[in-house]
Amino acid sequence: MEAETDPDKKNLLQDEVNKQSSKLMKMGEKETQRVLNGNYPVEQKLVALLFVEDFKTISVDKQLSLLDSYEKKLGKNEMINSQRNYLNSLKQSAEEMAPENDRSLEVGTKYFEQELLNTDGKMQKLSSIISQNKFTMLDFWASWCGYCREEFPTIKENYQANKGKGFEVLAVSIDFNDKDWREAMKEENVPWINLHEPDFKSDFIKKYGIVAVPVSYLISQDGTIVAKNDELRGKNLEKTLAKYIK
Repeated sequence: MEAETDPDKKNLLQDEVNKQSSKLMKMGEKETQRVLNGNYPVEQKLVALLFVEDFKTISVDKQLSLLDSYEKKLGKNEMINSQRNYLNSLKQSAEEMAPENDRSLEVGTKYFEQELLNTDGKMQKLSSIISQNKFTMLDFWASWCGYCREEFPTIKENYQANKGKGFEVLAVSIDFNDKDWREAMKEENVPWINLHEPDFKSDFIKKYGIVAVPVSYLISQDGTIVAKNDELRGKNLEKTLAKYIK
């Protein structure tokens, strides 16, 4: 009740909720791995597989292979077909975009310009933010992505520490539903700039190589990508920002 009238307490409460949510997600990941690797009914393994979000832990090809093995025991069913179609679409997108990504999104190259919807319902160019700050972290995420939201407390901490030094965060949600995007922003109480790209198959998404989120790029004021992805995760974010922001 106090948090409803005290913004500082509300922020502290939300940060604690985020931390606890992260713990629950990690517990869920371990449970999923335990079921997939354990001696459980194939029906239970199939349901567990549907909750996998980290494609680094279980690759798309591995998941497709598991679906094939489950289908041999269960026969054809809609759940397996739906998940297979989803995974194949991700795989196809990755294969189509790979050559362009290799050329265009490496550290040292320029970012791609785009105009996207902001929280005020107006179109806004990426350059309107990037050109006004020494360094901008372009962060692709989604409300349903637990790994994205797990990073928010760390991003928030570094944002507050570097905001006055010319650092900005420009988040781009790939949520299909506008309501989901806005509710997640409210829940997370994010202080940075937010834009929305609901079309996962758009040219913009393809140019940035988005086949799963989170994906992040640190961009200098002149538009050059200076760091990306793992360099901007967890404790690495603070180390990377310290290299560029004085």
